[in-house]
Amino acid sequence: MTDLPPASILLAIPFAQAVLRDHLKPGDLTLDATAGNGHDSLFLASLTSPGGTVFAFDIQSAAITATQSLLQHHAVPPESVQLFCASHETFPSLLPQSIRGHLAAAIFNLGYLPGSDKSCITSTDSTLAAISSALDWLQPGGLLVAVLYPGHPGGLDESIAVRAFASSLPRQSAHAVELSALNTATPAPSTLVIRKS
Repeated sequence: MTDLPPASILLAIPFAQAVLRDHLKPGDLTLDATAGNGHDSLFLASLTSPGGTVFAFDIQSAAITATQSLLQHHAVPPESVQLFCASHETFPSLLPQSIRGHLAAAIFNLGYLPGSDKSCITSTDSTLAAISSALDWLQPGGLLVAVLYPGHPGGLDESIAVRAFASSLPRQSAHAVELSALNTATPAPSTLVIRKS
């Protein structure tokens, strides 16, 4: 995610949340691949509790600390969110193999940690690896939601690569759609949704 002003994400974040709100239910297992300041983890926990689990990853310890603080502030039960200070592409080696094929949804809010070092960003290679793995770990009908930010250094290349990956998926295995603002002066964030068949 980035420090973009609210107007720049007027469509991207609400659309991502609306899609997930209509899809998730209590007891579901979900992946927050980019915990950031914890807002996605909190949102997922609100939809999947009681009985569900959010597996939240971030490579920066500051992000894990911020997420933990936000969850505690909102009295989210500790068992509802499991936090991992690790890069998102490592999740298959850190989560129980028994849940492979059982995730109801995964969210990727790409870019950098708001309010932090903007040179520490999600990278194309690790993001593509994580998205590919996440699709494998989704249950049939599961959703992968990725918010793409092309406006910062490195973000455009990552956005293009993720979009190309989604476009290349066989239609019998997944369906991909994207919402993006068109009449903007600078590259706008977009929301990519992939539904596993």
